Amino acid sequence: MTEIVDLYSQFIGEQEISLLEINAEETPVKRLILWYGHFSEILSRIPANSQGYYEGVAFEYQKHSGWIDHEEWRCTDVASFLDQLRHIDPESIHVGTRPPLTEMINVAQKCMEFNHALIFKYE
Repeated sequence: MTEIVDLYSQFIGEQEISLLEINAEETPVKRLILWYGHFSEILSRIPANSQGYYEGVAFEYQKHSGWIDHEEWRCTDVASFLDQLRHIDPESIHVGTRPPLTEMINVAQKCMEFNHALIFKYE
């Protein structure tokens, strides 16, 4: 059974994105449902690396408009994404975006702990 964490329901009718934790059998273990506005604010706070380049999920978000709009996208470096999320200062984001940040960190952390895949799905 898939665990569902719904942080979207108060935004019905707005853009929605899910983060899916997928096990080795390609079965969803957890689904975090977010309002795209929260997701976008969080990703916009991931800074470029020390050479001034974006990496991983932040690269896709910053450089490819529409990168997630019509398909699932598999995160190829969950460890890097988790590190990026952990380096976001919660004080730098809107207070309403802090719970989604915490939940995104939790999902990425579980993916790392159990060697599961992380998939982003625009709904």
